[in-house]
Amino acid sequence: MGFAEILNPIGYEWLIDKKNADAAIKVFQYGTTLMPNNSNIYYSLGEAYYINEDWNNAIINLAKSLALNPENINAITKISKIHELKEKQSD
Repeated sequence: MGFAEILNPIGYEWLIDKKNADAAIKVFQYGTTLMPNNSNIYYSLGEAYYINEDWNNAIINLAKSLALNPENINAITKISKIHELKEKQSD
């Protein structure tokens, strides 16, 4: 079991269970410093930014996840959804 499999659930506990996206972001950011080539950690960080409605940082991290794992359909879907939300906000 890798460290990402330990760190990811901790971040999601803060994000989902404790409803504290800022704490989850810090957990996932820490993960990216330890594992800069882990697409799942970048995806999780992007998702935390998404929930925190920080669209630009969400896109940056989801795109990094996608660059590390081009087959990450979830990242593609989430980026498309962010673009739709940004368009709706600008209307």
